[in-house]
Parts: sequence; structure tokens; C-alpha cells
Amino acid sequence: MTPSTVHEGRVKAVATKRLETMEKAFKQFPERFSRGIKVQLPATEVGSISLRAVYLQSSTYGQKVD
Repeated sequence: MTPSTVHEGRVKAVATKRLETMEKAFKQFPERFSRGIKVQLPATEVGSISLRAVYLQSSTYGQKVD
């Protein structure tokens, strides 16, 4: 995500659109997604030691594709 996306509060909309795009690609080419579909979201907190990544995962990953 770009800093302006985060600053302007568009993270959820952009992440949702990315996930929709990835799901569409997964339906067409499931062999390209051996690790699943994830869209990384920015960290909600900054810790003194490390940042934990937050992911938005697809509900279609692992399901049989027609």
C-alpha cells in the first residue's frame, strides 16, 4: 500500500479490490497460486521489536475450481 492510500483511509477498499482481482486470476490459473491468495495489509501497531504482517485471505483458496 502506498502512504497516501493509508493516510486517506482507502486501505480496505484497495485491499478488497486486490483480493477480487487475485481471486479472478486464481479461477483462471490455479496452478500459479501454490501458496494461496493473500493480500498484505499494513500493520495496525508498531512494536519495539518487530511488525506483524496482517493478511486478507481469499475464501476460495483450497476449493475446487470448475
